[in-house]
Amino acid sequence: MDLEEVWRIREEKIYPTLFGGEQRGIFTLSSELFAQRFGVKEIDPTAALRRM
Repeated sequence: MDLEEVWRIREEKIYPTLFGGEQRGIFTLSSELFAQRFGVKEIDPTAALRRM
């Protein structure tokens, strides 16, 4: 099985099974859902860089 076949299976079978049918657009999480799911209070992506 080559990379193209694996990609096709992912796009046509696995992703639709996990996420539903084809949808277009960018879907973002609300800050509340992000904080709950990932257990963070600060969502600023540059915060980690400032701590380095």
